[in-house]
Amino acid sequence: MLFLFTTLYNFYVERKKADTAIKKFKRFVAKKNEQIRREDAGIFDGFVTTSDSLDDENLWYIERKYKELKKWLNSGIKNAKDFINRRKPKNKKVIEMLQLFGLFLFLQFIGTIFYIVYAIKFPDNTPLVGFVSGMVVNCALPVILWSRHFRCIFYVMLSSLIGGRLRLILLITMVAWAFEYPVQNTTANIENVMEGVNCVTQNVKAVAKEMKERAGHAIGEAVPMDKLRDLMTAQSMPFENVKKTLKKVDEALGKMMKWQKSLIDKINGLMKNCSALAQIPFKACIGWLEERHKDCFNSYPELICKPIELIKGICYATKILEIHCNWPGKVKSAVKEGVGRFVKNSKQRIINYTKNTFLYKLFNKTVIEGGRGGGDR
Repeated sequence: MLFLFTTLYNFYVERKKADTAIKKFKRFVAKKNEQIRREDAGIFDGFVTTSDSLDDENLWYIERKYKELKKWLNSGIKNAKDFINRRKPKNKKVIEMLQLFGLFLFLQFIGTIFYIVYAIKFPDNTPLVGFVSGMVVNCALPVILWSRHFRCIFYVMLSSLIGGRLRLILLITMVAWAFEYPVQNTTANIENVMEGVNCVTQNVKAVAKEMKERAGHAIGEAVPMDKLRDLMTAQSMPFENVKKTLKKVDEALGKMMKWQKSLIDKINGLMKNCSALAQIPFKACIGWLEERHKDCFNSYPELICKPIELIKGICYATKILEIHCNWPGKVKSAVKEGVGRFVKNSKQRIINYTKNTFLYKLFNKTVIEGGRGGGDR
């Protein structure tokens, strides 16, 4: 292939030289004919002065270069054809089957990209997403093979389509990886808090049951409130761990929300010019058809050129390239409403759960209110 390109380039250079020499020769002959015509008419005003002189050496150079170039080009074309024929299957059906198989694999690759994107968006319906993606790919294959127009649209959309979807998959993967460990840590902290609250609740129930049994055996005996208050204070120590854990959760939430804001800003900057870039194929298609319509209108009646206006509708098929520009908005929405809201709601639920436990109520009533009563006394 490189040899063929080199041969064609050398042919172009030599052809330009030959064209220049031929034009020079034609100008020389035309001026000589004009001089002869004027002499035959009886007009003798001296020789025609011209810089386009051509001697036998120039004619010999043109003829020699032309023959060498023709021989070289024929030899290069023959070698290129032999090189291609040696590597090309002889059977035409084999070539068609290889082309069909290559297009099928390429469409499967595109279908896989779309499946990954929509499976991330709809994780609850992955079998349905896979079925729809497979149906679209296998239905697009015969349409592309059958229609030249759809094949042209497919090739125009291909580069931007693959680039945009792959960029989206990488972006979503980055978001998923970034939130994976913070969410796991927060969930583990919440589980530890709930286990601690449950453990404290069971201990307080056991202490209360034991106090009730002892009080039943000592009827009429005054309950030592100081001892009871000290006991409840000792049993409430796990609440300090609960408080520290919730404080750590608050700090983790603050860092996560700050990182979330910086991520959203980066997404906005990444897709800033997405719509303008996605419209380039559409504008190029419309502009090319406009030029063809003007050329047709200058040479033929308007009725004949009318179909070119109708063909512009095909250019609107490239508008599908702008779809992926809206996906970062959905990613930002998932970041805001998904992980952040889940963590905030989980923290609020654990606080509410703590307040509704037997330990919290008993501690609040006995220790806090009892302490206030003792202070009043």
